[in-house]
Amino acid sequence: MTILIQKICGNETFFPNNDEFVIMRHKGVFPYSFVDSLEKLDYPTLPPKEQLYDKLNKVHIADEEYERAKTVWNIFACRSLGDYSDLYLKTDVLLLCDTPLTCMATGTTDRWISLVTH
Repeated sequence: MTILIQKICGNETFFPNNDEFVIMRHKGVFPYSFVDSLEKLDYPTLPPKEQLYDKLNKVHIADEEYERAKTVWNIFACRSLGDYSDLYLKTDVLLLCDTPLTCMATGTTDRWISLVTH
């Protein structure tokens, strides 16, 4: 369990129940190529799996990644792709913030400093 998310979520600030906490402990997927305008954030459902093609890496997302995205959408009762985007960004930031704290707690700060400075 990640340290920052455990501390933040432990007091139910961001993810008040265990189902939410468990699913949000991992990096999610976002349909970057699909969202080519602000209007797409009003899209009322998660786009079809085919629309989550990663143009940068030229790959489709895996079935399990898409299933996890649908689960996230449903658990958090997203009403639009904008809702999903907000949730994705919040989780991305929390996971990113957790990295240096985890390194400090495990005594691997040298590795973190090396990653940041190179």
